[in-house]
Amino acid sequence: MAKGNIVNQLILNQFEEASNINTNSDNIFRDIYYYLYSNSNIPRAERLVAEFIRILFCKLFDESEGKQVIKKIIREPNKEAERLLEQLFEEVKNKYSDIFYNGEHIYLDIISAKYILSKISNIDLNDPSRDVLAESFQAFIAPAVRGEKGQFFTPQSAAKAMIKILDPSSNDLILDPACGSGTFLSLTYDYLSKKYKNINENNFSCSSIYGI
Repeated sequence: MAKGNIVNQLILNQFEEASNINTNSDNIFRDIYYYLYSNSNIPRAERLVAEFIRILFCKLFDESEGKQVIKKIIREPNKEAERLLEQLFEEVKNKYSDIFYNGEHIYLDIISAKYILSKISNIDLNDPSRDVLAESFQAFIAPAVRGEKGQFFTPQSAAKAMIKILDPSSNDLILDPACGSGTFLSLTYDYLSKKYKNINENNFSCSSIYGI
């Protein structure tokens, strides 16, 4: 059996078993990183982060729109899967035009893209209590490299404690001038959603949260 077919079968087996596995995102993202670094067509960590973010947004869009295209991408032969992924990313770019520019593409090879999708198939990207982007970034970029680039991450426990002390209200304007992946902002929104039964009734929305 050809290497590509063997990998595809492993991906399918992994996807079938995903619903029965307790998701440990730290291990999952670490596994993804090492697989991509060793097997993908993009060996540099910085570029892999960008590719991974594009894949994450494809999954987020697929979930929020109820399209279920991701399942087809994982199961279909590589050529068809590649076509479906390109088509899905075009829709992603249209919806998130403030994040992705029109000429942007997914450059990662399709086998690696399918591997990522199968590994994260059981992760809920809409869970406000988690910062998937920060979790993945920390797995992809070694601590030494992050430090050299001036990128440091506040542990979630510390961020939650600081938010609890500040006790923001629905009338506050919230700004994080060095937001990075948005950990403080997402946790603040989660804090307020638990504090108020209906955030919108208290005149609060995402437009009251800013990050730089």
